[in-house]
Amino acid sequence: MRAKGEDDVYNWLLPHHVLADPPSAKDGVPPEQERALRAFGCDVIRDAAALLGAGAAVSCKAQALLQRAYYHLSLRSYDVVATAAACLNTASKLDQVPLPLHVILESVYRVLQRRGGARSVRTLDKLRPEYRDLRDAIDHTEKSVLRAIGFAICVEPAHCHLLLYAKLLGFPFHDNAVPQTALDMLTDSYRTALHCRFAGSVVACACLYLSMRHHRRPGPSGEWWRLYDTDTVDLVECVKALADMYTWPAPRYTDLRCREVALPQALRV
Repeated sequence: MRAKGEDDVYNWLLPHHVLADPPSAKDGVPPEQERALRAFGCDVIRDAAALLGAGAAVSCKAQALLQRAYYHLSLRSYDVVATAAACLNTASKLDQVPLPLHVILESVYRVLQRRGGARSVRTLDKLRPEYRDLRDAIDHTEKSVLRAIGFAICVEPAHCHLLLYAKLLGFPFHDNAVPQTALDMLTDSYRTALHCRFAGSVVACACLYLSMRHHRRPGPSGEWWRLYDTDTVDLVECVKALADMYTWPAPRYTDLRCREVALPQALRV
């Protein structure tokens, strides 16, 4: 029987029939394009969070929210950039360090300009009607995301698992490259939907396993991951997904002319 605190974590994970049939596929979005747009949204979140000086916890929670949202919402209904800004706004509240919405919008706009190859960076004109429409669009998107995911906002902190497991396996963080590489892989893993499919402990074990293979450092003999409630089949699937992620081309934004919330005019570069 699971402890009461574990129920929220396992309620976050999605069943197979939901993972296998996302709404975007029903709307005719090819799997490769959906994967690229999800990764683009996560990259925008990560870059914007770095500009804001927000911690890794805020960035990872926002990316996990975006990944889960698009198993309930279609990319043809809600633009990925608007969703990224909305999820970053929600994640900052969950981390109890709420950031002003206008600061989040400025950072997202700056990221979009840099990714678009702009030579000079402009700021948002808060006096124009388009800015008011932008705030309304982000507010509407945030509410739609929360309703769609059923207010399941308990994102499991997988980084805590990784640091503990690395120490127990004999890889102290302060003087070893294995946990540092595994931590980087874990941060990158939020660009995928792994955290909607597996518990954070499983993804953490996969990152440690892949990092040990990368650095050619032998771990404990036997299936050590079973000590951390990780099945071998799940571990292999996570490792394959992580290895595949590093072969993806750089994601590009595609305007799908969304029905409900399109890319706000104020954010167009």
